[in-house]
Amino acid sequence: MSRTDNRRRQRLGTGLVLCLALSTAGCDTEGGSGAPEPGLKKAPEASAGVVPAEGLAGASLAPGDVDGYAVKAPAAGDVVGPEDVRVTDAACAPVAYALAGTVAGKPSATEVRHVVGGGVTTTVVLATHDETATRGDQANQGDPANRSAASAAFAGSAEAVLESLSESADDCASGFTATVSGAEWRVTDVTRRVVPEGADQALGLGATLERDEDGDEGDVERASAAVVVLRRGSTVAHVSSVGEGGRKASGRNGDGVPVEVVNAQLARLT
Repeated sequence: MSRTDNRRRQRLGTGLVLCLALSTAGCDTEGGSGAPEPGLKKAPEASAGVVPAEGLAGASLAPGDVDGYAVKAPAAGDVVGPEDVRVTDAACAPVAYALAGTVAGKPSATEVRHVVGGGVTTTVVLATHDETATRGDQANQGDPANRSAASAAFAGSAEAVLESLSESADDCASGFTATVSGAEWRVTDVTRRVVPEGADQALGLGATLERDEDGDEGDVERASAAVVVLRRGSTVAHVSSVGEGGRKASGRNGDGVPVEVVNAQLARLT
């Protein structure tokens, strides 16, 4: 296999990711058994600014933040961007971006970290959005012109990023096809999952991925993927992992992204 193929597989392995359930901190949906269930809740007002004075890099994971894991800033060539992702259905674009370990919307700044440990490379992308409008801001505007302005402001906000991802997951639950860095993957399902508390909003999804093996007719490469997306104020953290060859992306507490990485990033945003 060529160096280019190895680099492409590394980018796919660190980039293709999913998991989906949108919730508000401190407000879980309870099922009949008393266990929390995934679901989209009304978001609270945005938190006060959480980006430290030194910029978004100060809110990003650093070496030593996650016990048993190595944290590093990847080379530019190992980072998947929105321009590297194409989908067959535009409604699935937000999920495809999450799947590829990149961000939706138009953030004013981003930071990327790769966290290696437990046999899995986890991609963490932080993005900050200048707009801080909430869904409630639109409802509180009586004048149509003001409602229009509030709607435009909300569309560029961090809250809107999570809301559009949740809607996209519903629309594309039965699967779609995405091309990431020139490689075509079939997403056969998208499922919602329960996510941790502690953020203004948190979203998680899981998915099964497959593609035809290069040069091997009839052979299919499969992978499972997971992502947790956390919002604090105008900052969104995308934490995603992929398992290849049927191996699941999982932390020590089960199927999903490593809980140690999620907790460490949440602590950085709190």
